[in-house]
Amino acid sequence: MPPCFPTYPNALGNCPSGATTCTPPASVASHLTTQISAFSPNFQTPYTEQASLTLEHGLTRKLTPSASYLYVHGEHLIRSLDANLPKPKFVEYPVYNDQSVLTGDYYSVASFATWQTKRSVDCPYPPCINDVPCPDPRLGIINSFESEASSIYHGLTLLLKGQSSRELFVRVGYTFAKAMDDGQDGLVVGRPGNVQSAYATQLEGGLSVTDRRNRIVASTVNEPKSLSL
Repeated sequence: MPPCFPTYPNALGNCPSGATTCTPPASVASHLTTQISAFSPNFQTPYTEQASLTLEHGLTRKLTPSASYLYVHGEHLIRSLDANLPKPKFVEYPVYNDQSVLTGDYYSVASFATWQTKRSVDCPYPPCINDVPCPDPRLGIINSFESEASSIYHGLTLLLKGQSSRELFVRVGYTFAKAMDDGQDGLVVGRPGNVQSAYATQLEGGLSVTDRRNRIVASTVNEPKSLSL
């Protein structure tokens, strides 16, 4: 069975330069998709800035408390933008109660598509969002991977370690932390990203999905004395 895709230097198709359309070969037509993923031309390598401070003091020969602070600042983190979205327009969004009855209140919201506010077969529980009219209807999502996201992490850890006996060591730690970002997303092959709007000049920051405010960890280590024969 011949391979689906040609090997170098054989070309996949014969498309003239500057053509806006190109019919793919029948051997690969069923494998093609209308979704495109590409890196931004100004993509930069993500990096983090870290700082930490630890204070430790021995209360007794067998009991030592400590306090540690950790700061991590991420810059040029990855997030994906959909470049095939129309420019959003502000629409008056109707407010409904739990029984899908219009309350008479409206609030303004930026939307890529129009809203359907009347009950129908396609919209049994209004309001419903209509299909988004893409600028290029021949294509679906155009994921542009940007390096514009950032994150901040603050963490304070209180640790108490001691020796309860000659052979048993105990450690108890408590961490109070806060993680925030403005839309970073891990780049995983085969999984769509959390697509953001390409028209958002500055995304709002908020708690990160990795935010864990409180954590307690306790552990013990038993080191039996070695026996000499």
